[in-house]
Amino acid sequence: MPVLTFPQFEHEPFLSYLSRFNDYRAQLNQNFQKWKICEVIAISLNSESLGYIEFTYPRGVLEFCFYFFRVFSFCVLFEDEQNLDVGGFV
Repeated sequence: MPVLTFPQFEHEPFLSYLSRFNDYRAQLNQNFQKWKICEVIAISLNSESLGYIEFTYPRGVLEFCFYFFRVFSFCVLFEDEQNLDVGGFV
């Protein structure tokens, strides 16, 4: 069970959640391993985001999260959020 939880608001778009989560992590002034970030995201998503991910990625949230880290780095995500394509998941 992760020590850090950071819930997504009920109707908050996924990229807004990630941006808000990244801002919060920056304020903590400590580094997190990617698997730990994925774990926090996996338990913190709202039902809308969770449903979309479970429908799209058969292995669930962790598969999506690790895919997301492989394809897009967080620095690219937050520098050019307008041009980010995550397969319709915004």
